[in-house]
Amino acid sequence: MMLVYFAYMTYQPGDENILLDSTLLNTSSPFVPENQDVGSLRLFPNPAQDFIEIQFDLLEKANYRVSVINQNGQIVQSYGEQKETMPGVCQEHLDISHLPQGIYFVEVQTSGEVFLGRFVK
Repeated sequence: MMLVYFAYMTYQPGDENILLDSTLLNTSSPFVPENQDVGSLRLFPNPAQDFIEIQFDLLEKANYRVSVINQNGQIVQSYGEQKETMPGVCQEHLDISHLPQGIYFVEVQTSGEVFLGRFVK
């Protein structure tokens, strides 16, 4: 005997980060799925081919640095100069056409916060 439930809804951007299966939750600590963006960093399109757009929210004026990291923890692309921006939604366009296929992480460092995200190429 087999019992299967299906949940269906129309797609909206960001839906791939929603956890619908409550059986994966653990009462000892909060569960953050592997593909869940941390610190309100949004990456799209995901999977990506030639470019990726990143968005993150800053509460105050800050300098930031963007790095793309491979699965081995090596920085494969970095925007070394620190950019200064005003509070609000910040957006960056990253050219990833030269990267081989794989899973990558994006890290945005400010003086007080670190935003992390993951994408597939």
